[in-house]
Amino acid sequence: MTKTISISDEAYERLSERKKDNSESFSQVIIRLMPKLKTIEELRKEWEKLEKLSPEDEKKFREVVNE
Repeated sequence: MTKTISISDEAYERLSERKKDNSESFSQVIIRLMPKLKTIEELRKEWEKLEKLSPEDEKKFREVVNE
């Protein structure tokens, strides 16, 4: 199934610039650049996979965030 959309010349140029090559379709570019949104549950599962920060790194992180 396909849909027709209207975009400005500027939007077209920006989209064209992001094509890897002439064989990549605009649909493929959009899908590559705009991945499907994740659910809160999916994000939570990914968060749990991350390594815990060391106490030193956590302190540095908090200092930077609070600047």
